[in-house]
Amino acid sequence: MQKLFLESLPTKTSFGPDWKKQISIPTNDLQKLFHERGGGVSWADSLAYLDFSWCLLEYRIMLNFVTASRNSHEHFMASSMLGQSLRQMEPFGPFGLRLFDHNNRSLGACFNEVIESAAPDDILAFIHDDVSIHDWHVGLRLEEALTQFDVVGVAGNRRRQAHQETWWMMPSRLVEGKRILDRRDSDFLSGAIGHGRPTDARLIRFGVSPSPVALLDGVLLAARAGRLQNSGARFDPRLAFHHYDLDFCRSASAAGLRIGTWPIALTHASRGESVLSPAWAESVEIYLRKWGE
Repeated sequence: MQKLFLESLPTKTSFGPDWKKQISIPTNDLQKLFHERGGGVSWADSLAYLDFSWCLLEYRIMLNFVTASRNSHEHFMASSMLGQSLRQMEPFGPFGLRLFDHNNRSLGACFNEVIESAAPDDILAFIHDDVSIHDWHVGLRLEEALTQFDVVGVAGNRRRQAHQETWWMMPSRLVEGKRILDRRDSDFLSGAIGHGRPTDARLIRFGVSPSPVALLDGVLLAARAGRLQNSGARFDPRLAFHHYDLDFCRSASAAGLRIGTWPIALTHASRGESVLSPAWAESVEIYLRKWGE
């Protein structure tokens, strides 16, 4: 039997044994399938549904990648770094994908929606769409990591300072009326990440990992849904793309959750070019004001 791959859109959830054949089931019926019937069959007149439910009895999906894209589902699967790497990982499934395609909502709003609807044991891996995962056994890595921490990522900072606008830099300095970010908080950083395209990525080792940290890079944030649901830790929907990761880490820490880095190999296309952009400046104002800084 082939491995089971899941893709989930905001309006429906689709399952299938491969990338070419998908079976769509209304979300409400899917929730009943999981939570009320434990994978049992109720639509006896649908052979496709019978095949689908048999797959569910064979496999229990627990790892779910959650991402958003401005593009279509087809473009995401064919052209994005994440879509391409998930194709390569298919033999190492099962895993799920919750894709918000054609997205114009904040990442926080999208991610909170998934937290609310997920099964408590599900591992939710919130990840950027311009990420290539090189560790085929990422599911096992995350299961290991979440025995030590409640929220994990690949890179972070072991401390948080007042007025700190990024996870890897010291707080900015005011020079001639302008904010300057030019000092890396090197002694307190943890983890590693590649930047650029997978074929010519610049690998950066920030520091020892695994390690407890105060802040994580939002390129990958993973947790069991039940820990977030029970603790009340959520993303701030006002933070569209920047600073949602810092804010989430602070909310998780305030809720008593343990945060840490874990060694997982991945490459992120972005090199942080958006730092100090107008959108970034607007976001940092919202973030710092929220926390009284």
